[in-house]
Order: sequence, then C-alpha cells, then structure tokens
Amino acid sequence: MPRSRLRALDPVLRRNLAIDMGTSAGVGLSMTLVGVLIPVVTRRAGLDALGLAVMATAPFLANVLALFAGRVGVRSPASLVAVRVLGGAALVLMAVAPGNGAIILLVMGFWLTVALAAPYQVRLWGQIYPPAAQGRLVGAVGTARAATSAIGALVGGALADRIGGLEVVALGGLAGIVIANLAWGFVVPRGDTGAAYDLDRKSTRLNS
Repeated sequence: MPRSRLRALDPVLRRNLAIDMGTSAGVGLSMTLVGVLIPVVTRRAGLDALGLAVMATAPFLANVLALFAGRVGVRSPASLVAVRVLGGAALVLMAVAPGNGAIILLVMGFWLTVALAAPYQVRLWGQIYPPAAQGRLVGAVGTARAATSAIGALVGGALADRIGGLEVVALGGLAGIVIANLAWGFVVPRGDTGAAYDLDRKSTRLNS
C-alpha cells in the first residue's frame, strides 16, 4: 500500500493493519515451513508414499472440521492468540517427536489450528476495517503473508541444510508463538461493522 494512503488511515486503523500484517506473516511462515520441509524430513526418515499422502490431506481435512468452528472455534482476539500459540507449539514439538507417526499427528494438529482461526479472521476483518477500504487492506495483509512465505521457503531451505529441517521448523514455531501474541493489540470496534470510522471522510481519501 502506498505510504500516502497509509498515512490517510486513522491511528487505530494503522495499528490494526500493522498487527494484522505481522500476525498473518507469522502464519504464512509456519505454513510454508510445514508444507516445504516436513515432507522432505519425513521422507528421508522412511515415510512411505501413503504416509505422505495422508499428511498432504491434513489441510483439507482441517478445513472440513472448521465447519464446526462456529461452536468450538475462535471468537475473540484472546482465543485467536491461544489457537495460534497451539499451532506454534505443534511445530516446536516436531523437533522432539519420536517418529513419523507423531509428526503426522502434529502436522494435522497444526493445520486444524489454522482452519479453526480462519472463520474468525474473516469476521475480524469486517470489524476492524471500514467497508470502503476493506478490499485494499485485506489485499495488503495477503501480500505480507505471500512475501513472508516466499522468503521463508528460501531461507528455511538454506538453514535446513545446515542445522536440520525439524530444527528450522521448531524455530519457526517459536517465532510463530511470539508473533501470535501481537493479536492482543487488536482494537475491535463495538457495534455494527465499520461503525467506529467516519466512512464518508476516510473512504474519499482512501479511494482518491
């Protein structure tokens, strides 16, 4: 997002955007490390093709389970932090997992935390961003996640050759735990979506 448009946002909106971009980047890093390094590590440790296939289905199975997120999933920034900390912990535990079977279970647990957080994240965007600017701001968040994922894949691969794949994933998990706590700083307006913002004034400046 151009700096001139970023300056047009009010302080609360800038704060939420910065936190959102940071936490989204953390999730993107974790997803990349799990998706890129874990299959390689487990394959080298003797995991067969069926085991890799089971692990590859984990994100999709987690998305199906996320259908129940409205009842048992994330409902507040506090629970968002808790779920993402659990996801980071799953990555850390992979470094000491006793075998491929345990790693597969941890991978499935990680993707479940991602899926459970997703519905609330969409609702949160509707609460913290005014409708007139929502598309642009969510796009900026997505760009931050994509950029972090690309960099994480390259840097993670290089580090894995030096210190080991599981160790890199664990470091990513620790970083994810720290970054997840940024979500405590979200300022969520009460009432109707966008009610905290002067949409007529700010939408004009954002779209100019």
